Amino acid sequence: MGVVYLAEDKNLGRRVAIKFLNLTDHHYRARFIREARAVSILNHPNIATVYEYGESDSAQPFIVMEYVNGKSLSDALDEGLTLRRSVEIICAIGDALADIVGSLAQRQPQIVARQRPQHRAPQHATADHQHVTSLELSIEN
Repeated sequence: MGVVYLAEDKNLGRRVAIKFLNLTDHHYRARFIREARAVSILNHPNIATVYEYGESDSAQPFIVMEYVNGKSLSDALDEGLTLRRSVEIICAIGDALADIVGSLAQRQPQIVARQRPQHRAPQHATADHQHVTSLELSIEN
């Protein structure tokens, strides 16, 4: 549905991820906009922050979001995880999904939030543990 690029926000001096929608169908465009709006209202340590939504000069929609350096969940699974780390990841994703459902259900009835295993849920090192951040969410109603 989209392609993601690493970029630099020169105004704020930070790296960001820019996700472009590469489909022209109006259904996907509407879904992309809904995703940007829905995720932008969330503030959770396990959900990548959305900074901006816009359109390129050629009317291609994009989302500017927090860049999180780390492995994809798929890569981590391929390398092998301990039972303890697996439970930590499941709990982190579950906590993020609970926040999504709680936040969005108050605003829009019949929201479905899914984390697909093939999408990135990278881990990056923090001061004393590994942290999981969900970067790809499917928000549908």
